[in-house]
Amino acid sequence: MFTAVANAGLPWFKPDVFGNAESLYNLTHEHVFVHSFRVVGTLFGYSGMYDIKMALVRDDAFVRRFYRSFVYGYMKDQAGIEGRRPGQDCHSDDEGGNVARKKPGRDTAVHSFFDVLTRRRDDRMAKPRAREQQRAPASDLSRALPTQVPIDYFSPDFFNNMTVRERASYAKNGIALPTEDHCRTWDAIQKWKGLNKAAFMAQYGNAKLLLYSLPTPEELEQLRVDDLMDTD
Repeated sequence: MFTAVANAGLPWFKPDVFGNAESLYNLTHEHVFVHSFRVVGTLFGYSGMYDIKMALVRDDAFVRRFYRSFVYGYMKDQAGIEGRRPGQDCHSDDEGGNVARKKPGRDTAVHSFFDVLTRRRDDRMAKPRAREQQRAPASDLSRALPTQVPIDYFSPDFFNNMTVRERASYAKNGIALPTEDHCRTWDAIQKWKGLNKAAFMAQYGNAKLLLYSLPTPEELEQLRVDDLMDTD
């Protein structure tokens, strides 16, 4: 994908979700996606995650409809939400720099993972990095806790000091990353990034999940009782 984006002369993959899907700029992004999706799909790159039908992978009309539905439907809606409530569910409010801002409570594995991806993107695009940059302090926008994020978006210490209700709101979101030592280099990331959910949890996720204090059944029942009393 990175190579296809660079070969198309694009500095990044960033379609204009509010613009005309038929513009040259957006059609270039669409072509990059269709080409990359077909290459990865025909090499069975998605087989560990999804049941992919080759006939659909090779059906350009279907893939383009899928792409446009996602970009000009879902992504457009998300961009609209971000415009109305900036910073609520973003990984960083400083996506333009090489180093993401700090966000309160975010686990160091998340920082390491995105830093590796950023360096890899810059290297593929031959984008110079004059020096290592210190992580910028949290901005005012960063202080709002995101909602639709996995449990391990937060550090164990931060998560475990949340209220029972707060921890319960994230409890079903699962684990997304292994511990930080498996996120510091691209070689380390490659060892787990293609695993299906069951294999990932068995090898990495379950061990990390033990670091987090999820609400007990008794605590959840007490929350339910409290909510019932509040409605009376």
